Amino acid sequence: KKSTISEAVNQWLIQTLTNWIKPTTKQRLILSTITLPTIPSTITTTTTTTSRPSVRLPLWSALLVAYEKGNEVLYNGMKYRCVTSHRSYAGAEPGLLTWALWRKIQ
Repeated sequence: KKSTISEAVNQWLIQTLTNWIKPTTKQRLILSTITLPTIPSTITTTTTTTSRPSVRLPLWSALLVAYEKGNEVLYNGMKYRCVTSHRSYAGAEPGLLTWALWRKIQ
């Protein structure tokens, strides 16, 4: 089977080269004598996975959610911890201006 694949690839490459450069008769003879490397019949792959504990933080919501001191949320790709228990509303998003409600955590 290995030789069949190699022969097919060699034939394809020779035809591609032949059509691309429009060789003369002499060049065709040279192209037909080119020996291309064979393709291995087996390919080994190794996959390494690293497992991390899956921590799913809820996304911050402006829909009057009751947040308790210590709750953590995700907002704009950053993690925040609730500093003071409160209900959320539009305009109280975690960030620099809401320092009394939220603290950015690493």
